[in-house]
Amino acid sequence: MLGNGVSLSPSNAPASLQGNAFPSFSVRDNVRAQAAVLRSLGVDLAAKPLDLIFGYSMGGLQAYEWAVRFPAAAKAIAVVCGAARCSPVNQAFLLSLQGALCADSRWNPARQMFDAFPADGLRALARVYSGWGVGEAFYEQRLFASPQHGHRTDATVAGFVKESYEVAFLNSDADDLLCMASTWQSAEVSDTAGGDLAAALSRVEARVLLMPCASDRYFSLDAARHEAKLLGRRAVLRPIESAVGHRAGDPWRRGLEGEDSFIREQVHALLAGTL
Repeated sequence: MLGNGVSLSPSNAPASLQGNAFPSFSVRDNVRAQAAVLRSLGVDLAAKPLDLIFGYSMGGLQAYEWAVRFPAAAKAIAVVCGAARCSPVNQAFLLSLQGALCADSRWNPARQMFDAFPADGLRALARVYSGWGVGEAFYEQRLFASPQHGHRTDATVAGFVKESYEVAFLNSDADDLLCMASTWQSAEVSDTAGGDLAAALSRVEARVLLMPCASDRYFSLDAARHEAKLLGRRAVLRPIESAVGHRAGDPWRRGLEGEDSFIREQVHALLAGTL
């Protein structure tokens, strides 16, 4: 994605695009760029649509954007722990992350960038994120201390937050994180239909597999149910029953083998036309 530190991002942009000069990117910008790459490679989606567009988290936002903006480009989309828009609760979550990060003294509001590595802000962001990234039951059932989910040197909530969240975010670029949060915050597939989500989703021609996690705190099961209702017979809703919340959709960690198998089974069925 644009802004993720691999594609064009604040961390790798030339000096002429630093700070205030760096552009804002939307989910739509990303999808248009992806379509342009495919065209440049000689891929004719009108003649041969993609079998599947798979998206986890912000990738799910993009999968929806593809299905609405380019209805004939893919036969199916799979949205895993994602949604068609950034919901109000999602907006509040992102505002809390931005506020925690930019409270660091190294934030330069005039230049809209950090003047130095904001270690304090990244730790604060990580601690806020730790309350949203996994489900409530993950803490209440003390799964963070379970050997099933990996041995920790400090089997306390504080130890889990430090080892699982702070370490990860301290290896991130803060300006890239703000760029990605801005992209996420502006996600709204119904922009193509004047804010009418039902009208926007009526453009979808692809078969849609929706796989929210029942305990996801920001891409919720209720939102997926609403989208499935609007999509009607084009959609299949297959919730992931897991205590790990949003992490269930990216099951590379130890202890998530069941989530991984379930996602694979459903996606394979989607591709086989048996859902």
